[in-house]
Amino acid sequence: MSCQVHETAIIAAGAVVTKDVKPHALMAGVPARQIGWMSQHGERLDLPLTGTAQAACPATGQRYRLENGTLLAQN
Repeated sequence: MSCQVHETAIIAAGAVVTKDVKPHALMAGVPARQIGWMSQHGERLDLPLTGTAQAACPATGQRYRLENGTLLAQN
């Protein structure tokens, strides 16, 4: 079984990934579960796991939009 981990995802030490990981997802645990969202700069974003919301990276100010379980960086 193979899993795809997007290059902007963050996986906690010791986590066991058993399924594909979305871009910007923060994963932890055994098996790994999504526990949050991360910016491209590596800062945790104050967003729910699902739904629709917006947040900014605390380090860079880059804006992100969560839509239907997908996090998108805004220009």
